Amino acid sequence: MPINTPNLDKLTNDLRALLQFSENAEAARRKPAAPAIPEPIGRVNNALLELRGRRSMLGPTQREAVDKIGMFYNLTTTAVKNEDIYRIPDRERKRMPDRDRLTLKRSASYLLNSSALHTLHDEVEKIPYEAGMIGHSTSTMMVNAIANSVKFQTEHIKDAALAEARRGERICPMTLQPQLLRSYLREHDHLFERLILACDLPASARDRVAAPVLQKLAVAYFDASVGYPGAPTTRPDQIEVNVGSVDECTIEEDRRNQIKLTITLDNNNLAQFCNSPLPLMEDCENRKDVFRAHTLQGFGDHEPRKKMAAFYVQALLQKLSDTQENMGLGDLQNKLRDRSARIKAQQAASRTLSEMSYEGSEGFADGVAWENGQPSMRSVATRKMKQLWVLDNEFKSKYGSQLITSPRINDWIHSPSSAMDLMALEKPAVRLQIQVPSLTGQALLETPAFKDPD
Repeated sequence: MPINTPNLDKLTNDLRALLQFSENAEAARRKPAAPAIPEPIGRVNNALLELRGRRSMLGPTQREAVDKIGMFYNLTTTAVKNEDIYRIPDRERKRMPDRDRLTLKRSASYLLNSSALHTLHDEVEKIPYEAGMIGHSTSTMMVNAIANSVKFQTEHIKDAALAEARRGERICPMTLQPQLLRSYLREHDHLFERLILACDLPASARDRVAAPVLQKLAVAYFDASVGYPGAPTTRPDQIEVNVGSVDECTIEEDRRNQIKLTITLDNNNLAQFCNSPLPLMEDCENRKDVFRAHTLQGFGDHEPRKKMAAFYVQALLQKLSDTQENMGLGDLQNKLRDRSARIKAQQAASRTLSEMSYEGSEGFADGVAWENGQPSMRSVATRKMKQLWVLDNEFKSKYGSQLITSPRINDWIHSPSSAMDLMALEKPAVRLQIQVPSLTGQALLETPAFKDPD
């Protein structure tokens, strides 16, 4: 059979282009770190641009996926609801289940780019068959384009939730108000110094000295949590903070309607954790390791006692933030005399409750809740994204180059923070709370006590 030379040359050139795409990305990884880029990670999607330029190489489903990812980026430039994406006639809507109609009325978040998650499953399966000698193919480029888009999607939906809270449209814990948070942390820097000293003590003395310092921080936190949009109107009357072998937070109300908040911070294996480098996803043995590593992003170079003190402060602030959100739901029955303030508090509580109770929709493959012991539809859809760090390691072992070629996206998939971001994609209820560690960590690093690693 004669060889079609022009087609062979075209294939050779295309493969060279794909290899160059991989090599350029690898070269970028070896360069010194560039200054911080203002665009959110994934906003600039070079893999998508490459695919658009080589559309003739793509199969029909790949071309459709490229178009849908491009549409996703366009949709993020304005506020849209799911009904703007799925234009369903009123007559058909009336026959839909209540949960499906509720989904249509919601602001678009997960469904903005859900088709990319489903495409990822198929493209990952194709990689071994299309890899050839160089490893990279149109399928690996598709995987890169999808990973970029999903990372940007997580940033987009977190930013949208945060903006709502800061405007007072949701219950807003003080940890989400940057100016108030920084002011509170600066004012109590002397307590951080005491906490750092406590973390230098033997274990038995450390917990005993640290607990009252943390308790003072907790009381001061609620004192500062007033007068801003979305601030809950209810606060604990009594606060007790302990350090021990369990992770607990309880709210109790006595006969006199006095509210007591009791927090216990888990110190199990914390000293060992803080004396080791922060783990990547592949190094985390359990969810506790993932949470601790996510919480301590930015403190990896700090000495162990500062790392431990920072974790205690951030873990405490996480509990206080969760408490504010839960207690703020009581504003649904708010009895403030000021009618305007009462209505705003009730609206914020109602909006928060709608996010915390959203179950999703089977009709749109949007299920949020586990049902009959089965994983939610969203968690099934994000499964391959959660495994990208494993696939990246396997690909590098076999072909000598990274599967995920963008340095920033590669760093993200190997970071425990990726697990938290994907949780935000799956569960609307946690979209604010998973941002607390990064926001408090950034602010804490600006204080004199934690500014220097040593």
